[in-house]
Amino acid sequence: WCPPVVPAGTALGEYRALLPGRRVPIATGAHDYLAAALAAGVTGPDRALNVMGTWEMAAQFVDIGPQGGWGGQEPHRVLHDLHVLECLGTNTLECWTGGQIEWARRLLGLDVATFFAGAERTGPQAPDGRWYAPFLGHQFFPHDGNLRRAEFQGVDSNVGAGELARTVLEGLAYLGARMFELLEHDVARTPDLVLTGGATRCPLTAQLKADM
Repeated sequence: WCPPVVPAGTALGEYRALLPGRRVPIATGAHDYLAAALAAGVTGPDRALNVMGTWEMAAQFVDIGPQGGWGGQEPHRVLHDLHVLECLGTNTLECWTGGQIEWARRLLGLDVATFFAGAERTGPQAPDGRWYAPFLGHQFFPHDGNLRRAEFQGVDSNVGAGELARTVLEGLAYLGARMFELLEHDVARTPDLVLTGGATRCPLTAQLKADM
């Protein structure tokens, strides 16, 4: 069932049925966020990657030397993976953020555009004592998977859909920042953090990330 193990970029052959009259070369590549990292120019430990989708991923890239793999390292609470590029690995954590945005906008009866627009029209909520504890799904994967509650705090009679949407985005920005705090390598040593994913289309989401 399993093909031979070969380095990334190895030519595997040609696929002739995809486009009539054309031969398309097929090569080994990478999966999801590692391919995204390469496309986004995250090719060394001087950059970290934050992928914002249904699942959010925080990836800190590290040099692993010419031997590759993770050698005799002890098991760690973060996920270890290998970049497409030789001698580069990654420490990664994941949390469920985009899924919570989807849950919140359905709860509020808003379409996607209205949810984000309402949040952008509203000022910061945390200083007024209004905040969202974003543990609706697993807090972090692969560890801390037993926290499945979510809470709104400080909700009063003046709260509207925009305030609740903004509160959710603020709480999730904190959750994303918390992932980098938990990574083994200090993100403060990484000059650039590359943000990708659907939620980056909302300027407020990207700004909250930068603020955190």
